[in-house]
Amino acid sequence: MHRLAIDIGGTFTDVALLDEATGRLTTTKHLTTADEPVVGVIEAVDSVLAEVGVGYGDLADVVHATTLATNTVLERDGDRVGLLTTEGFADVLTLQRQKRYELYDFTARLPEPLARREDTYGIRERMGADGEVVSPLDESSVVAAADALAAAGVTAVAVCYLNSYLAPEHEVRTRELLEKHGGFSVSCSHEVAPVIREYERFSTCVTNAYVQARIAEYLASLERALADRGFGGTFFIMQSSGGLVDAQTAGRQPVRLIESGPAAGVIAASRVAAEHGWPSVLSFDMGGTTAKLCLVEDGAPTLTHLLEVDRTAMKPRSGLPLMMPAVDLVEIGTGGGSIATPEMGAIRVGPTSAGASPGPASYGLGGTRPTVTDSSVALGYVTHLNADFQLKPLDVPAAETALRTHLGDPLGLDVAGAAAGLRDVAVSDMANAARLVTTERGHDPRDAVLFALGGAGPMHAASLAQELGVATVVVPPQAGVGSAVGLFQADVVYSAALSRSLLIDAGNADRIGDVLDEVVAGHERDLAQRFPDGLPPFEVDFEADLRFVGQGHELSVAFERGEGDGLVDRLREAFLVRYRASYPLAWVDRPLEAITWHVHYRIRGREVLRTAPQEVGAPAPRSTRRCLFGGHWHEATVLPFDAPELRSGAIGPAIVEQNGSTVVVPPGWRAAVGDRDLLVLTAVSAPGAESGAVR
Repeated sequence: MHRLAIDIGGTFTDVALLDEATGRLTTTKHLTTADEPVVGVIEAVDSVLAEVGVGYGDLADVVHATTLATNTVLERDGDRVGLLTTEGFADVLTLQRQKRYELYDFTARLPEPLARREDTYGIRERMGADGEVVSPLDESSVVAAADALAAAGVTAVAVCYLNSYLAPEHEVRTRELLEKHGGFSVSCSHEVAPVIREYERFSTCVTNAYVQARIAEYLASLERALADRGFGGTFFIMQSSGGLVDAQTAGRQPVRLIESGPAAGVIAASRVAAEHGWPSVLSFDMGGTTAKLCLVEDGAPTLTHLLEVDRTAMKPRSGLPLMMPAVDLVEIGTGGGSIATPEMGAIRVGPTSAGASPGPASYGLGGTRPTVTDSSVALGYVTHLNADFQLKPLDVPAAETALRTHLGDPLGLDVAGAAAGLRDVAVSDMANAARLVTTERGHDPRDAVLFALGGAGPMHAASLAQELGVATVVVPPQAGVGSAVGLFQADVVYSAALSRSLLIDAGNADRIGDVLDEVVAGHERDLAQRFPDGLPPFEVDFEADLRFVGQGHELSVAFERGEGDGLVDRLREAFLVRYRASYPLAWVDRPLEAITWHVHYRIRGREVLRTAPQEVGAPAPRSTRRCLFGGHWHEATVLPFDAPELRSGAIGPAIVEQNGSTVVVPPGWRAAVGDRDLLVLTAVSAPGAESGAVR
């Protein structure tokens, strides 16, 4: 049987087909059809299946990642959302946290809420902090709000009442009234994010309502297209947590797909890191629209239960908070298609992207603005676009014209200077993002291996490594479609959370057990609806959000469930280990409390993806390409990924070409193919390096 993976990005759609019997992996890249993404997906899948000679009926499953939810939020083109909340709390989304991400910047800008204030209605009801009714639900105010929202053209409603995570009865009844009214898709906070902190919970629920109709329609359309062509297997969707779920579940809670595509790339990096025993890996995935960075420690990605999107600055608390399990990554608008503009005598890169249409100027599809890809073309690093099932020559004169017209002339630079400056700014922006997940969290990036993925990642990896002081870069043989390959390796995961505040001490051991029983029982009731024929053989993992009493924020720690005092001791020990890793001082004698409890039902994916080994090609005719490094032109050796020379190692400057991406090896670096056909770039000397220090 075969497995199919599909990863839709803002610029490219990547497809990978795995023959599980032989390990053969067949891949392609296709320019994303933004207006009708399903059309581009089916065209790409048809091509891959035809190349191998199999049909849709031969597919055991399809695993899919998409940036559609993310792009809907970033581009602000989702449904108009109405918000029903407890009377007196209609301004929660507007007030946000009040604490500025820049304390002394009185102009600091926060993201606009996804629900307008005029579409927000206070409903007469109130649940107390103990879960008891303070004021009963006034159903007439719900009906009046529904009438007003319908008259305003609102089609999606988020219901977010105070303390509903403890007692959801009022939200349940409100949903019934809204569904009876008709015309709305409804998201309730007790279903989407049943956790403490009203602003974060409201933001998560509103975001779910904002993207729900578009995601549900898209997933249903893709499912129909696959079924019409004979596919009868299981259709899985990647979540932000790095786990897969069925498409129906994903359609009900699409907010969990916000980091769907980037998470798949991190899973690929994690599996390779675990196999090789690398203690610290910095996953670097650069596509056509964005760059994603995540720290992987001991073979596992760093996870969070509070994700931020649509940041107005590269700082915590500057974006929309989402309370859900997610791979803890940073995503910035620096991709191959990111457009560069002059700004106050300097170069600004992104976040606006040329996307697949009109694309970079060098694509020859109508784009005229200079992009990161155009800088690589002008510097000599890349000459062809490998997409839409063919190798297309890139338009060098068009790239140079865009750079000269929009950057060089305004800034007094020649084409080479504009291209090099654009690349330096892009690399610097990505290095700053990398420091957010390393240095600012107490980790030294120089201790990590940089794992490069995406169509543009290998092209910039060595430059980024030099900027960070990283000495080793690893590029897998399918780096250009790395996120699609990562989908094959992901676990199936269904997660749930429950906020119940408890002191972690021996006197509360039985109560802790009761809370765990409560979250498990509620989750299994939900799973029973999804699996009416009986639950699959899940593994069950637990996490708790813990803090010292008096603190305002928590750390999530994984633990094994047990009985009595043993569980209390394990929770405290796990928390202290995590706390000491994040902060230099741990108050070991301070009381500990749990705020939220998490349970994950997991079906393990493949431990290691065993693909067919890379075939070593015949010695290729030696060729060179004129490339700019460190302000000087060099004749760089050009090698295919399967070149015999790479088995013994090649010293830069060199260009290594593989299907779907290009690896740039600067002077002072050595490239060699090693175990599992991984291309390993090693800094061998600082002199002659492109920029930055090499340690």
